[in-house]
Amino acid sequence: MMLLPMMASAQVVNSVCGAKFGSSYSQVVVSLKNVYGMTNKSFYQEDKIMYFGKTFEGIFFDSLNFHFIGTDSNRQFNEAHFVASCETEEEARDMREKLIASMSKTFQIKRIQDDEGYVTYWGGLSPTDKSKYGFQIYISATGLDEYPYTLTLSFGPYDYR
Repeated sequence: MMLLPMMASAQVVNSVCGAKFGSSYSQVVVSLKNVYGMTNKSFYQEDKIMYFGKTFEGIFFDSLNFHFIGTDSNRQFNEAHFVASCETEEEARDMREKLIASMSKTFQIKRIQDDEGYVTYWGGLSPTDKSKYGFQIYISATGLDEYPYTLTLSFGPYDYR
């Protein structure tokens, strides 16, 4: 997770899809079922919950992955990754811009370009360390013919130890 310069009006990322970061597995299951239901397009496992073909912030994502850390008695929700498959880089960029426009209504978002020209958008504040960003948005090349690009929105991982 990238460190950030102090931002006076930045918002802490406390939850996503109705699920509060740091919550127990059972609490997150209830929260996600309230938002997305439990259908054949969902997958529940000890350390993760996955939904397929769902919308978040007006963007259709192929998968929403919710991850947990800890032992059975103390498993906590600490990260989430939402992935959208795109047929072209332009489609990925358009989706990214729509996502940024939507999320920037709540969170301050900063564009960062590395030395190789790759662009990542960082936003919000980590719920466990307010000197770090809470999420990142980026495009990746997959090397696949059918969907050669993905748009990813990642939250965390947040350290609840």
